[in-house]
Amino acid sequence: MTVCIAALSTFVDANSIQHPVIILASDRMITARRIREYEFADQTKSIWYRDNLAVLMSGSVDSLLLAYQNACERVKIDCSVKDLVKALAEEIQSIRRRDVESLFLQRYNLTLDNFIARQKEWTPDFFERLNSLIADDEQDLGEVIVAGFDGINAHIYTIEGAGWERAWDGTGFCAIGIGAEHAEAEFAHALYSPKTNWIEAMRITFFAKKRAEEAPGVGTTTDLWYITSQGPMAFWPQSKVVQELNSMYYASRQVEFKFIREDAIQLGNVLVEEIDARTPRAATEAERKEAEAKAEEGDAATGGNPQDVSGGAPKGESED
Repeated sequence: MTVCIAALSTFVDANSIQHPVIILASDRMITARRIREYEFADQTKSIWYRDNLAVLMSGSVDSLLLAYQNACERVKIDCSVKDLVKALAEEIQSIRRRDVESLFLQRYNLTLDNFIARQKEWTPDFFERLNSLIADDEQDLGEVIVAGFDGINAHIYTIEGAGWERAWDGTGFCAIGIGAEHAEAEFAHALYSPKTNWIEAMRITFFAKKRAEEAPGVGTTTDLWYITSQGPMAFWPQSKVVQELNSMYYASRQVEFKFIREDAIQLGNVLVEEIDARTPRAATEAERKEAEAKAEEGDAATGGNPQDVSGGAPKGESED
């Protein structure tokens, strides 16, 4: 129950040279045993593998920390971002495998390998029941963001589910935790790309985190960072930057509410013109027939094959 966010952005120097900047944001919410939630008072959710490489976690933090510690023993401090991601994903898979075997297979004197190898020996009910338990998302440890630099090149990755790696360098942003969909919608609404100016990116990332607070279990405290190839800069919840961004967010929400009310007045005027009413009422028989006739005219004008709004093939037909 949390949200962690990473975004790639761009700083253009006085010589018009572009430099990547990574923006990170998170709450401080922790979930224990999937039922108890609390916020860190004086600890962030970032782990710094080195000055320009950070890890953010969502889920079973203790197990994910163990996976991270094991991964650190396998790779050097100057490793590539991809190498750390690969090692961490493999350690997450290993711990999840150990947990699954302990919880579901050990009582039958089985490992995951021989459970699969001997599947023809099991009754369908036994196999399906255990296989369902093994594949259950509830057994996943959580999600991880790995964000950092290889030299002057910036990368962001997520590790999801049972240890699936995914790069987000093309999209330019990602989020994990229960607030992820709310956060990513803010980036999509802003038409975000990795070429976005880094200060604009800070604003968008912060707003995405605040939007994520609409999801249950996302904490209201916000930590914000940016990373350059040389290292990070942190903005704590009490910093002027975070306080100003917080004020901007709530001011923008008030503007949104104002536009909704103004648009409702304008729409009410249109309703009066079209249906001679500002209160909801059922259409008359004459109005229904008129609407049906207009719909038939529209179908005829398009050849009777309505296409989707993207201009693709008519429903039920392949574009191949």
